[in-house]
Amino acid sequence: MTAIASRLDVSYKTVQHARRKLGVEVSRNRARPTYPAELGDQVVRRYISGESTGQIARAIGASDSWVQGKLHAAGVALRPSGKLAARTEELSERYRNGESSGQIAAAIGVTDTAVLSRLKTVARREPGWAARAFAVRHDAFSDPLSSAAAYWAGFLMADGCVYDTGRVTLALQERDRGHVEAWLNFLGSSNKPLQSQPVSASRTHPAVRGQVSSRRIVDDLVRHGVVPRKTLAGVPASDVLVASPDFWRGMIDGDGTVGLARGKYGPVLSLCGSPVIMAQFAGFLSVALDDFRRPSVLERKDSGVIRVVQMSGVRARRVVDLLWGAVDLDSSSESRGGFSAHPCLQRKVPRVRSALGWRTRSELGLA
Repeated sequence: MTAIASRLDVSYKTVQHARRKLGVEVSRNRARPTYPAELGDQVVRRYISGESTGQIARAIGASDSWVQGKLHAAGVALRPSGKLAARTEELSERYRNGESSGQIAAAIGVTDTAVLSRLKTVARREPGWAARAFAVRHDAFSDPLSSAAAYWAGFLMADGCVYDTGRVTLALQERDRGHVEAWLNFLGSSNKPLQSQPVSASRTHPAVRGQVSSRRIVDDLVRHGVVPRKTLAGVPASDVLVASPDFWRGMIDGDGTVGLARGKYGPVLSLCGSPVIMAQFAGFLSVALDDFRRPSVLERKDSGVIRVVQMSGVRARRVVDLLWGAVDLDSSSESRGGFSAHPCLQRKVPRVRSALGWRTRSELGLA
């Protein structure tokens, strides 16, 4: 094929493409061509004098890759070639001015990959941004994590879904529509509509679902332990999340309970999740609160996979105070268009207030 390319004055790849199109098989027993050592010196001289690797290859009856290999071995840097030669600055400027790599490639008549290879020094946007109908903040879960990001990572760990395809969804009951909207506000997608999900055989209450697509958000969440099929995966949360009260407040808002204070027994707080996450929660409490006995991680009778951590009375109140201490309970974090620095599920706020206001008989001086 190399000899044919040289005789026809075309590239080796052109001959190879024609062979495949015609269905011509390659003989596996044919020996690879060998070239005299002095031919390598000739290649270097001709390339330095201005000929391209393709021109040299066709002239001497060798492949373009063999010529490039000789140049690499001699330490000769290859010149930019093709339609994009010496156009890197132009491509970078067009990209910075708002054109996508696909739009630039279509205008010039090259592939998207060829354009992207010239934009290595330019801060790249998320793929597909130009075709988006709704904006999204791709760095929402990038380091350093904000308090709001830690909270929503916890809520997604409990109630959200992360997909390998780059999608993140959050579906809650209709009564919690404002919380799904607050999540979209945090992600910079405040104008994105929610999808209503009516009652069905598998759903006893009407629900609403929000969804965003961002490979970077998914990658960041996975890095912190919020992974696809998270319950069965048994992946621990990152050290950054485990140390954050906001993260655990998000977990409890999603998969936990704060019970109303009742008489001398006081409030009840519980959280359920995978064994590894519940072990992390118990460890967090024993470190974050002074003289706090590490709670037990208990099995649930209705599940062989899920575990639960539960406490009541003064212990529950201390945990509620730790996790909700920075939250402004008097202002809503579920208003459309903005988001709170310390979000919480508004439906649970009355129970949180009840837990924080509860006192033992001894504390009230009645014992």
